[in-house]
Amino acid sequence: VGTCGVPQQYETPLFPSGCIIKVIIFSTHGDPFYVGLNGIEFYDSANKKVVLSEENVTASPADINVLDEGGGGSDPRTLDKLYDGNNSTYDDFHMWLAPFRGPDRGSNTIYIFFDELVSISRMTIWNYSKTPTRGVKEFEVLIDDSIIYRGNLKKAYSEAETGGDPKRLHGQTVLFTNDKDVIRKEKDRIYIAEDEDEGGPVFFDEGSRLEEGGEGAERPQTAARRRRD
Repeated sequence: VGTCGVPQQYETPLFPSGCIIKVIIFSTHGDPFYVGLNGIEFYDSANKKVVLSEENVTASPADINVLDEGGGGSDPRTLDKLYDGNNSTYDDFHMWLAPFRGPDRGSNTIYIFFDELVSISRMTIWNYSKTPTRGVKEFEVLIDDSIIYRGNLKKAYSEAETGGDPKRLHGQTVLFTNDKDVIRKEKDRIYIAEDEDEGGPVFFDEGSRLEEGGEGAERPQTAARRRRD
């Protein structure tokens, strides 16, 4: 089968194939209550973007609306935002957010189903940028229950760090190919976790600091607010 020759956090196989992809989330960048992403994309062996839709993407839990505070399904940070194509953004209306479940509670899992066998050459994930501590940290990817990747997702830059410029939110790519053109294009989006030391966890809720160690603490309410241009 062979492996990808590019140094990454995990030695990935070349063009893993299957009908079911699982993205399992084990931790956040500090927030004990919520986890989110801006977007996710997969590319096939011909480097064509794989079509994702409500027909083949589910998650457990689905999104923030499973909570009573979701207003009966009114919070816009729903699962379809993972594949709406608007990934480099600070607009809540283009993000997915869900209650966080640690590994001891089953872990948040995103499922992607295909009717036919799909071979993957790369994937790119954009971490949750509105409140970066709610972004995914440790995660793994399986295809037909075989692990093809395990690593850390880099924390998104905050609005303060980018001056509000979402163009600096480039996403993070995982390669399953040795194609030189793909590697050249994606090399700046490959992340090695050991490149930075983030220190201990500090919890925030939309900018307000929470107590460290959130165990036993009450889940803070959260609501999306449309960003003014």
